[in-house]
Amino acid sequence: MDDGESRARALSRYLEQARARRGQAEYAIPVRERDVEVEATGGQQQLWLHSELASGSPIYNEPVTIHFHGALNAAALERAFNEILRRHEAWRTGFRFTEGKLVQVVAPKLSIPLPVTDLRPLPERHRESRAVQLATEDAKLPFDLARPPLIRVQLIRLAEREYRLFLTLHHIIFDAYSLYRIFLPELQACYAGFLNGTDPGLPALSVQYPDYALWRKRVYSTRASEPHLCYWEAQLSGHLPVLNLPFDRPRPVDRTYKGGMQTFSTPRNVVERLKEIGAERGATLYMTVLAAFNVLLYSETAQCDAIVGSVSSSRKHPETEKMLGYFLNSIVLRIQISPEERFSDLILRVREVVIGALSHDDLPFELLVSRFEKHRQPGVHPLFQVMFSLGPPLPRFSPEWGFTKTDVDTGAAKMDLWLDLDECDSGFIGRFIYSQELFDSLTITRFSARWVILLDMISKYPSKSIEELARGLRESHFQASAAPRRASGRLMGFLPKWARQIWPRR
Repeated sequence: MDDGESRARALSRYLEQARARRGQAEYAIPVRERDVEVEATGGQQQLWLHSELASGSPIYNEPVTIHFHGALNAAALERAFNEILRRHEAWRTGFRFTEGKLVQVVAPKLSIPLPVTDLRPLPERHRESRAVQLATEDAKLPFDLARPPLIRVQLIRLAEREYRLFLTLHHIIFDAYSLYRIFLPELQACYAGFLNGTDPGLPALSVQYPDYALWRKRVYSTRASEPHLCYWEAQLSGHLPVLNLPFDRPRPVDRTYKGGMQTFSTPRNVVERLKEIGAERGATLYMTVLAAFNVLLYSETAQCDAIVGSVSSSRKHPETEKMLGYFLNSIVLRIQISPEERFSDLILRVREVVIGALSHDDLPFELLVSRFEKHRQPGVHPLFQVMFSLGPPLPRFSPEWGFTKTDVDTGAAKMDLWLDLDECDSGFIGRFIYSQELFDSLTITRFSARWVILLDMISKYPSKSIEELARGLRESHFQASAAPRRASGRLMGFLPKWARQIWPRR
């Protein structure tokens, strides 16, 4: 979810009420005593437990790539990276299960060497693919969560002035905000400072992630949960729907978490139009695109009642805005569709659901599961099987730097289907991460193509009904299915230009 300004507006009233109830003294995060044992946060405990149950699977390994164009000083980059480790305890933390509790163990000092792998001896046309292959092999290796750092790095040289810094991080130590708003700006600032022989000038952190974890446990353990439970009981009453997506094979009882990734892009003009459509109805881009995703799900399942999972951020304290760490909580978004209603009206209902969920997201997800998931199905994720996320906008980079998270595929999937979006200068960069136990790659490729077609349709016709939009997608699917493989040129003509790049040519 967008952890930036759009979320802040939705949460501002709730935060003011929370501060008034607790008072400023209680609201402040104190620095802990050094010998105090700190338990992992609820979110970290979920990730740790799931990682243990899926032992050997890289389901929470998150690979990202930093591109560097220019003359790189590897020593300065290594120093910059290790300065971030020095600044942030969260990235020096391991986890130990002892006496029935999962506790954080912070290494006093930690550094990571950054040797350069030089691929220039290879033919130029093979270097990029070889770099991705090396990064993929690393990204698939599991972490020992008791042994920090829970991050691995590879610096690869492709040409005289072309480099890739591949990172594999375990999700238990970071979130998207950590990467986009803290790590990347700090890495650039530290590198520039060390390169020029000056101090980067980053202010010292007043508190660290373990301080936050201890404070959160103290504050939230005393807070009444009844108002939150009342809200979720209203949202999750009755029979909870399970999406009947077009699986290519039956769901296995025992999951292996084997997954795949399908990437796509959406042009800037479509994204800007979606922003305008949402703003006209008081909705954020996140709300508008979530409404579109629900139309896509309806077109695939014909179900008018759907639950989609997402995440909210617990960065509701100013001191957490400069802190690396995992601040996410899973939220449940139950959205009901009327096929005859206009898409523009659906946005309003999605807006209400999102604001309601964010206003009651202090209730840990594991409590929702224990309260409302009465009959767990083997191999099925509790409460929702499909997930949606929109990361905060990528920061502005200096010309030498670039960033992607779609270069490397870990081959794992936590959900049946997960739509993950990032906004950048060119528009959306997105990916569908899917369970290969359920879907063939061609099914997801076609699913992805219909998604980009749908966004284009909505940007032009926001007043169309849900059924009209779904019918348009079904017609595009019929044309795509009926087209002989050798006649893929006719299909390419049917798709928008920017959608053709993701449709498989035969």
